[in-house]
Amino acid sequence: MDSLDMNMLVALDALLETSSVTRAAERLHTSPPAMSRTLARLRRTLGDPLLVRAGRDLVPTPRALELRGEVAALVLQARTLLTPPVPPPTQGPSTARSPSRPATPSWSTWPAR
Repeated sequence: MDSLDMNMLVALDALLETSSVTRAAERLHTSPPAMSRTLARLRRTLGDPLLVRAGRDLVPTPRALELRGEVAALVLQARTLLTPPVPPPTQGPSTARSPSRPATPSWSTWPAR
């Protein structure tokens, strides 16, 4: 039995979302033959065909439909976990304002003497 790694989980997510080896490969910037090998490995690991031919299309098996939501949630959770936090924008002296004091009006709005 093959072990499941994070790359296979991401590939499974793409395959289940697109129902296409070619489109999943494009999404993950890999070749269709490489994605086809990944699908074969996923099939061995999970003991299910996952996607089967129906005419010219691939359709998900009942097991694949069960997995789709969980796999998508796991991939999203992993991406969120592994994405560094975005620091809050800093205010420079020209853009910082004191909340207790109104902005100074433009010189053009002052009355002429």
